[in-house]
Amino acid sequence: MSRFAATLGASQTLSMAGFAEAARHHRTVADLDDLLVALTVDDGLGGQALRAGGVERDAMRMAITATRAERLSGLGIAVDSPEPDDSSARRMTRCEWSARVLQLFQSVPATRDFSATILRAVLDEPSGHVSDVLAHTDLDRAELERVLDAAGDTTMPREADAGILRGTAGVHVSAPIDAVWALLADPQRLHAWAPSVGGPAVAHGNDTWRTAAPTAAPDGRPLRVRDGVSHQQWTLAEATEPTTVQWHVTYPDLPRANRQQLILDLAPSAGGTRVGVTVQWHRTVPGRPWLGRLLRPFTRWATRQGARSTAQSITNAFD
Repeated sequence: MSRFAATLGASQTLSMAGFAEAARHHRTVADLDDLLVALTVDDGLGGQALRAGGVERDAMRMAITATRAERLSGLGIAVDSPEPDDSSARRMTRCEWSARVLQLFQSVPATRDFSATILRAVLDEPSGHVSDVLAHTDLDRAELERVLDAAGDTTMPREADAGILRGTAGVHVSAPIDAVWALLADPQRLHAWAPSVGGPAVAHGNDTWRTAAPTAAPDGRPLRVRDGVSHQQWTLAEATEPTTVQWHVTYPDLPRANRQQLILDLAPSAGGTRVGVTVQWHRTVPGRPWLGRLLRPFTRWATRQGARSTAQSITNAFD
């Protein structure tokens, strides 16, 4: 994967998490606070370094709240802020970054670990707001920067191309590994984390379930579902507690459609669980090879985007 592709993918992952955090506070513009929270659940080096330093998502949220209260108190202002609504993070999708966050994103070069690069930029953010927030945590900034410097810009392995379209993403979930595995391996709870599932699954044979696609977006807008993909068949191919869950997904109404393989790898992580999401599309029947090559850039992007969306949905399930 090129540095540009890695940067684009990581920035999209951070945006999903940041926009979800802004939605919790009923805002449509995400700012530095939302980026800080997004970094704590990122799977890249930036998120790993923050969690290793003792700053997990809840700790960052508490520090942000304390900073805001301290600032308002110094001005003699008392404001009752609305309570965060975790469910709004799943309903609301229309959001954008503030001008100063966009400026930060645009000021850093493309790298193979964008979360580390953007974290460095955030630490040096000129307003002093980030420094004030981190002062309310137990984070040793010098140690954090040492960890980032030691890692450097590591080389990422190139994907092997065996005729399979593959997209990967990783996410930190603030929940014990047993609880995360129990959710991902339960067919009756697919709709709680799988973006393509709109309601409870119905048993259809051994280890196989039928599902229906969602008819509305998280913010309530109606969705147009393409003919043939409104129904899915999920087969639990592997469930090794508590480290692995593997689902196979097909479309009963489209027998010629490619088969999807969803691989979920779990590992204990500081303050929760690291979930690796791999989405693979396998060609079911021979097709037009020239058309596949023509569409490959788009389908590769869509596969990676699917992995990122699934990873973010798993995180949202534990809010």
